[in-house]
Amino acid sequence: MPQRSRERRDEVRDMRPGTLTPPTALSLLALLAALATLGALLANIDPSTLAILANAAIVYALVVIGDW
Repeated sequence: MPQRSRERRDEVRDMRPGTLTPPTALSLLALLAALATLGALLANIDPSTLAILANAAIVYALVVIGDW
């Protein structure tokens, strides 16, 4: 019985509001990368700045997934 109680507690903890699952975090990363690329193209930003923006998006995604 204690094992089942622990499993249920884990399920409830996973359902907390604001909890991101890895697929959600990856979707946010894809959206952020697309927006950064579009913004860079529209603003005519050089490729090195675009690389910095992409790295920032990757770090952000790792932080979000790590928080999960």
